[in-house]
Amino acid sequence: MTAFRLFEDYFLLFLFYSFVGWIGESIYCSSGEFRRARKTDPGARFRFINRGFLSGPLVPLYGFGGLILTLCLWPLREHLVLVFLVGVFLLDSLEFLTSYLMEKLFHARWWDYTGRFGNIQGRIDALHSLYWGLGAVLYVLFIYPPVRRLMAQLDRLPPLAKPALFGFLFGLFVFDLVRTVITTIDLVKFRSRLEKLQNALQGLSPEDLLETGSERLRATSLVQDAEEVLKAGRIRARWVRRRTRHILSSYPFIRDTLAGSVRDVLSHPAPAAIRQTFDFLSMEISAFARDDKYEML
Repeated sequence: MTAFRLFEDYFLLFLFYSFVGWIGESIYCSSGEFRRARKTDPGARFRFINRGFLSGPLVPLYGFGGLILTLCLWPLREHLVLVFLVGVFLLDSLEFLTSYLMEKLFHARWWDYTGRFGNIQGRIDALHSLYWGLGAVLYVLFIYPPVRRLMAQLDRLPPLAKPALFGFLFGLFVFDLVRTVITTIDLVKFRSRLEKLQNALQGLSPEDLLETGSERLRATSLVQDAEEVLKAGRIRARWVRRRTRHILSSYPFIRDTLAGSVRDVLSHPAPAAIRQTFDFLSMEISAFARDDKYEML
């Protein structure tokens, strides 16, 4: 088998596992959110939460996890205890590494298990480790065998059908990935500048700002920080607004962190004290602070 054919097969497997993972993750998170909502509101309705990082119905973490299971666990299929233990180690390592890298790249946590039993830095926990181990066993017993047969059926398609399918899906995936990364970078830019503004406001009182004088204040980094926050918050492209809304809806921890930072800035007495002198913060930022209503998005 050529290197291209091998890459083609693994990429199609990656998409399949990413899709199956998206279904499971979305159902799991939707059910959990529904149970929590019912505790405070018995009349709450079930709401489907799309947990896909991308626009399409894919969670790449599960795609990579499926490939790791295929390469590492299928040869161990005769030893289920070993499959369980190795599966826990491999998938926990993947989840931990993914969380760490995404936090370093995007300065935001996409999930947080802090407070749960057996958690390590809030990136992995005992319950999900158990899920990974059981999932690894189910994978080698019931999931991969029919998937393997399905992949064999794809090889029986006309000569150009499989490469055409691969090319079409690969192009869609790359397009979706690039758009999502651009959107995430915009969110990171907004958050980093917002944090910079928070730090600049710490320890300042309305009297300190008023005594400085409006002209001198305009020349300080404080005003520049505020203007940069506004500039980063003005997301004009429609598709970026849709992707941003999707990310904030799918990952509430990021949404709540961002909204909390905005509320912290808006609750400081300084903006209200000098708002008459110049536009310190616009309504575009305050929209972030409203619960589940991001008018600028």
